[in-house]
Amino acid sequence: MLTFRVLGPLAAHLDGEPVALGRPRQRSVLARLLAAGGQVVPVDRLIDDLYAHEVPPKALAAVQSYVSNLRRALEPGRSPRAPAGVLVTQPPGYALLLEAGAVDAWRFESIVSDPAAGHERLAEALALWHGPAYQEFAGAHWADAEAGRLEELRLSTIERHADAVIRLGRAAGAVPDLERLAGEHPLREAVWALLARALYRCGRQGEALGALRRARAHLAAELGVDPGPELRRLEEDILAQAAHLSEAAPLPAPAALAQPYVGRHAELAGVTALDGGVVLVSGEPGAGKTAFMEQVRDTLEGRGWTVGWGRCPEHEGAPAGWAWAELLRELAARFPPGDPEALAPLLFDTPVRGDVPGARFRLHRAVGAFVTSIGRPLLLVLDDLHRADAETLAMLTHVIGAAAGLPVLVAGSYRHTEPNDHLADALAAIAAREPYRVELDGLAAPEVGELISLTCGRPADAATVAEIAERTGGNPFFVRETARLLDAEGVVAVPAGVRDVLRRRVARLPAQAQTILRQSAVIGRESDVDVLAAVSGADEESVLSAIESGLVTGLLTEPEAGRLRFAHVLIRDTLYDDLSRIRRARLHLRVARAIEEHDPGDVAALAHHYAASAADPARTARYAGLAAEQAERRFAHHEAAALWQQALDATVDPRERLELTLSLVSALANTGRLVTARTHRERALRDALPLDDPDLLARVIVSFEVPTFWSSREYGTLDTALIEAVEQALTRLPPGDGTTRCRLLTTLAFELEGEPTERGYLASQEAVAMARRLGDPALLVLALNGRLHQTFRYGGHAERAEIGAELLRLSGSDVTVEVLGHLILMQAAINRAELTVADRHAARARQLADLHDMPLPLAVTGFYDGLRAALAGDYDTAESRCRAAAELAGRLGMWQHEAGLLLISRYAMCLMRGDLTPILPDLEPFATAGPWREQWLELYALALCHAGRADEARAWVPGEPPPVRRDYFWHLLTAVRGLLGVALGDRERAERAYDALLPLSAEPVGSTGYLAVWPTAQVLGDLAAFLGRPPEPHYQEALEVGERANVRLWIDAARARLTSTRSESERS
Repeated sequence: MLTFRVLGPLAAHLDGEPVALGRPRQRSVLARLLAAGGQVVPVDRLIDDLYAHEVPPKALAAVQSYVSNLRRALEPGRSPRAPAGVLVTQPPGYALLLEAGAVDAWRFESIVSDPAAGHERLAEALALWHGPAYQEFAGAHWADAEAGRLEELRLSTIERHADAVIRLGRAAGAVPDLERLAGEHPLREAVWALLARALYRCGRQGEALGALRRARAHLAAELGVDPGPELRRLEEDILAQAAHLSEAAPLPAPAALAQPYVGRHAELAGVTALDGGVVLVSGEPGAGKTAFMEQVRDTLEGRGWTVGWGRCPEHEGAPAGWAWAELLRELAARFPPGDPEALAPLLFDTPVRGDVPGARFRLHRAVGAFVTSIGRPLLLVLDDLHRADAETLAMLTHVIGAAAGLPVLVAGSYRHTEPNDHLADALAAIAAREPYRVELDGLAAPEVGELISLTCGRPADAATVAEIAERTGGNPFFVRETARLLDAEGVVAVPAGVRDVLRRRVARLPAQAQTILRQSAVIGRESDVDVLAAVSGADEESVLSAIESGLVTGLLTEPEAGRLRFAHVLIRDTLYDDLSRIRRARLHLRVARAIEEHDPGDVAALAHHYAASAADPARTARYAGLAAEQAERRFAHHEAAALWQQALDATVDPRERLELTLSLVSALANTGRLVTARTHRERALRDALPLDDPDLLARVIVSFEVPTFWSSREYGTLDTALIEAVEQALTRLPPGDGTTRCRLLTTLAFELEGEPTERGYLASQEAVAMARRLGDPALLVLALNGRLHQTFRYGGHAERAEIGAELLRLSGSDVTVEVLGHLILMQAAINRAELTVADRHAARARQLADLHDMPLPLAVTGFYDGLRAALAGDYDTAESRCRAAAELAGRLGMWQHEAGLLLISRYAMCLMRGDLTPILPDLEPFATAGPWREQWLELYALALCHAGRADEARAWVPGEPPPVRRDYFWHLLTAVRGLLGVALGDRERAERAYDALLPLSAEPVGSTGYLAVWPTAQVLGDLAAFLGRPPEPHYQEALEVGERANVRLWIDAARARLTSTRSESERS
């Protein structure tokens, strides 16, 4: 056992043998730490205490040397790399981890702090003294202060011991010690009182009164005061021989002091009072979000809660979904899951099979089921959500929903100063759960003063507190770092910024320590000691000494054995940003090589560091590809796409680039960014054509296969190069049925949607028939999807309904196909004016898309929701919903849907209200330029007519109108053509529209899922009236359509026209 003596000459013994403690200054280091009673002594304070006002330039290095020597002396059997167990590093300094009885002063205090300690225990405590406390360090302010405190405690103990002896009837034995003590400390009235009582108990009443007269004389001579009330009453009681003089009361035990958490008490009480739900903690960098969450954790753990903690990495190169992997692995080690295979992508990084949305959903459900099965109050913390990837946030929203109503508290922290789209979407989804929000502002001035006192070990003057509070805004991290700097340097001026503070604190370290910390900053916020040692190239002792410097100054922490972490990301960022670009690149290369040697499985980190080094493109591409595959296993497709792009950027070989592009296209398609995926496929196609490889060419063409309701093409354009490539690939395939042939034909069906040629329509027929013959359900799904986009060519409403129903039958567990089926059936129900049926399909598609985080279907149903609001006459809500849907489409890169669909939806709403004038300025850019021009000219012209500018309208539209494009806009555009004919008095234009619309009389106009202006029959009635034909049958049918759809707007309009028509008929 290791023991220490400070009550007398400093000494240490290990298993009874004396320990050589070295030279005086080294002994002072040990004594100073012993005087701290096991608390941390900041290294700057230790240096000041050691050297007083003559601090040498290399003081820190000297202290580290003394500490190293003491560690060898106190733990002679410890290996060099093993962590110290006695004299430990605890930021921002050092501390001694010793048993309660290891130090004689601690044993003494332990005994005398017990109010029940009797005379024998008190005598045992006093026997521990072998001379004045810290006697060889007399004159040092820290030693004098601690020695004075212990001496006062010793005198109080002598008094308590004497009192106990007197009460036991052994007053005579107490008199000699009390006489000596009174002589040494003649101003201690309590000693005189005890001496008088002891003498009185011995029958020496006169001597007792004499002792009190001596006390009075000393007090008068030295202080000029009379004795206090206790001595005066005692004198009176002795004269009166009071009976109670034999009674005694124990001295109270000293109270223990608690280390407080500065500020945030109301917020902490609010959070820890919750029994479940969601907590969102926000604040700027350094506001103390993590510290606050740690307080919540400690409080709830003290009440028996289980805690799982995941940190979103604050540096590049971390694996996707890491926060959940960290949290779940911690919980699974304590509570083994019933179905670990369901959690395999996060627990074991195992690949999964099946459709991507379905497998991802099953993983989300498995995580939700696991955390809710633990069966005890549970706190789940996700720290630094501003750095979370999209999949981490999607998992968070699912788990919050799964845990609703249970004793599970899900807490997340984030910087509100660093918004991003993924976090904004997640916070919007979480808002529906009414989270408990905590916004951490700066500390108030009194709290700043308290934090400075705790950091420096002494209070600061009011002026310094006020200046620090004003300059830092009360930011706890900035306050703490500024206080440490001022405490160390004694400077008066407060630095202007936190980075200046950090730079000056780093500059106080030894030169080699500064270098190694900068190297650690290149590794990241957290690093492995072995990797850091390899990067530095220094000997082990130098590396450990540098790490020690960072730890004792509070710049680094040690989250676990063998790992380092910067105490705050701002420290890491400051060190990293101060490096030149060329030095950073060189260091990134050294880091990559070190990780490759020590942890070759950390592919995400290897990809990041090799890419940042720009020195080894082949390795960059290799590791980026491996990291992308790892991200895909965790359904982090946004991160996977970025990594595939990184691999592509680092690759030169044409064939390798094509292979990587195919992976990138797939990842982009899985994120819903269909237009971007399509763009990359177009580039790959251009690169593949010169290689004269038909198999590769076919793979490039069909790489972009995601079932979709909307076309990914830019409206009105035709990719002739792609069409030619498909036709070329088809001619080079062997004859007969085949999967590749079927997929190429399906590509033609998608690409030729709305085009005048029959090729796309016939290709879709052939593809569907071939897929049925091949008996491949997945291939049939793609072929039917291609066929869907060709059904607009000849009406095809009934066929679309059949396709939707068949897709539902084929979907199985493939959620993407199921959602597509419901969207098609929603559209088919609108065609039939069965809006309640459409509502059911839209609701199911929306529910599935929400559960599986599928943004594109949410955009489709968003437009449908806008349509329903418009049909109810709530145009403001309708436009708001359409705008939100368009913005979502825009975030997916589908700008033509964002701009075009929003505008045409607004156009339809204005048409329903009978006035297109408000939308006229927005229409002009579309009608005068771009791929939309030919189809939008008549929309623009009709708006000009509504504005009373019919002559301008005639100038814009050709006398012989071109055929209307046979796509999803055909119905609306044909109706507008007819209405324009009426407005311009153009009988031929109106008659052609009338003939074209007549077969669709039982349907709403523009029934695409986001457009349904009026019943087609109503437009036919207006055209018939203009053409001199009977309108009443059409208006009657319009009324029936309105009643079937249960749309009051349509019903009232049809009745109004019927009434008007009949009135005119009666008048004529």
